Amino acid sequence: STLFDRLKRYEEGFILKHTALIDFNKLGFNVMVKSLLKIPKDEKEKVVDYLQKNHNVNAISTVTNGYSLLIETIFRDLKGMEKFTEQLEEFNIEKKEDFFVIEDIKRESFLSQPELIGLIKEV
Repeated sequence: STLFDRLKRYEEGFILKHTALIDFNKLGFNVMVKSLLKIPKDEKEKVVDYLQKNHNVNAISTVTNGYSLLIETIFRDLKGMEKFTEQLEEFNIEKKEDFFVIEDIKRESFLSQPELIGLIKEV
């Protein structure tokens, strides 16, 4: 079908994965933290490897302006966050700033409205 073929092309072109937006609070995960990390270049690969394997890490991004990474972590409670922070201290992290997310006001909405689909170039 035409729709199936188009979706298949999109998957081969620019759709990385299909996923659902979860209300983590309703599942008992009440602490979301976004953290900026400044890591020496020779340590970055080791830290990224650790973060990729850690189940509390929801997202990892390379960033600019004096930092190396922006990470999003999710925990059931502050005790879980404290344990994660202690584990992270085993690495040579020069600077870390934590930002507790109080509320997601808007999330994952770019190109989610049908009228915006026209912005996508055909692949």
